[in-house]
Amino acid sequence: MAKLNQLTRYSRIINKLSGLRHYVPAGELIDAMGGLSDFGIDYTIRTLQRDIRSIEQVFGIEIRNRKGYGYYIASVPDKTEMFAGLLSDYQILTSLEESRGLHEYIIPDHRTPVISIPVNDLVTAIRDRRIIRFSYYLPLCNEVRQYDGQPYFIKQSQGKWYLLAVVKDNIRSFELGRFRSFNVLEQTFERNEDCFPKDQFSNSFGIWDDENLPIEHIVFSVSQQEWRFMKTYPIHHTQAIIEETPEFVTVSIDVRITHDLMMDLLSRAHSLRIIEPAALKEDYRRILLTAINNNQ
Repeated sequence: MAKLNQLTRYSRIINKLSGLRHYVPAGELIDAMGGLSDFGIDYTIRTLQRDIRSIEQVFGIEIRNRKGYGYYIASVPDKTEMFAGLLSDYQILTSLEESRGLHEYIIPDHRTPVISIPVNDLVTAIRDRRIIRFSYYLPLCNEVRQYDGQPYFIKQSQGKWYLLAVVKDNIRSFELGRFRSFNVLEQTFERNEDCFPKDQFSNSFGIWDDENLPIEHIVFSVSQQEWRFMKTYPIHHTQAIIEETPEFVTVSIDVRITHDLMMDLLSRAHSLRIIEPAALKEDYRRILLTAINNNQ
């Protein structure tokens, strides 16, 4: 409960400072904590200042106080889209905590993998550069194997969370829902930032980025109906309109062609037509024909 109380406070502070007004006085931020007394919390200016420091440590969001004006968000991390998504999740959590009985109106996705390991301990191991030992289920061979790895990042992709780690000098990704056991060892490691450059995933789609694959200019057309969905949830940040008609929209993205990308394009096959590159168009057509033959 204590952790959720913290998330409640962080979420309220960030939401208040993310409004139309640039500056928010301390008194208004404290007033926004109304109702926390039910949890035994006496919210003071010192508590506010402590929470602001914690928000910077946890989220990388710098909040500053301009004398005579109030508090404001000075900067946010580069991963703005990720931060916005995480904050949305936290808002749902805090709503569930604050409103008794609200869980009756929330329907979770039953396909969401259950994460059975202590994620807080994993994040701490990443921060403290500690080797981890874990057992992991491999569905392709139906086996559970043990690994020692250097944990670097936790990454979200298509509703799942993954650990990016170095195992035996190889960069690997592990879905958190497949962990069977997890321990943090005393042994530490030197973090090699070259393993995961800052822009590692800017040209990728999904969980992994293969630098051996070229970045390709992909052009396809979709129906106006499909485009309305793609506008609110783009395939990639490079998504751009080339041409638009009353029936169709021609779109381009610049990305590496991975399995995850192909699966996303195939999920839109009812209204999507690949224009270029020719190799992608042929692979797309071949997979669709195989699917048709399998269902005759």
